[in-house]
Amino acid sequence: MEGLVCALRAVAVDRAGNILIMFTFMLFGLALLIGAAVDFSRAVALRSNLQNAADAAALAGVADFTSLGRAEYQQAVASNYMNANVAMMAANDGVDFTITPFPTKVDGMITAFNIRVSATGRLNTTFLSLLIATIPVSAESTATIPATVIIDAGSGAGMPALLLSGDNPNLFVRPRNLEAQALGMGIGQEHITQ
Repeated sequence: MEGLVCALRAVAVDRAGNILIMFTFMLFGLALLIGAAVDFSRAVALRSNLQNAADAAALAGVADFTSLGRAEYQQAVASNYMNANVAMMAANDGVDFTITPFPTKVDGMITAFNIRVSATGRLNTTFLSLLIATIPVSAESTATIPATVIIDAGSGAGMPALLLSGDNPNLFVRPRNLEAQALGMGIGQEHITQ
């Protein structure tokens, strides 16, 4: 027994090999930090994709929103955009979203129509799976269109003006393709049909 105690005391006092033990613990910590950086960067990318999808869905849903009677249709348009974008996102543990159409009223008069898209998702962790299974991410976007928009084609300015709300769905031609115009494809101005 005395020999065992002497051997343990000799091991405790001996400093040879301490660097190897410290390097092993530091390597484990460094690997955990690098893994956390990879998982969190994937979560940031998922959140960015989720925000882009919510923005696109809100803009698509509000594009032809001309009356409260169209709210259900506009909600379906936004839902289709979200479903299409979620299908193209990187591997995740699921995305849930809600789409809410609502009017903006001032003094009892509808002045604008809105679509709000709220989305939450979860990313399965790879390196951090020992600590946490998923990283939650969320995004929200609201798009608004005035109740009645007029574009002055003569001025070429393309600035909308508010008028009293109207429920005539044939008041305007379809909105221009904003993506094509942003890319410089020269889509023409909107105008009121007579």
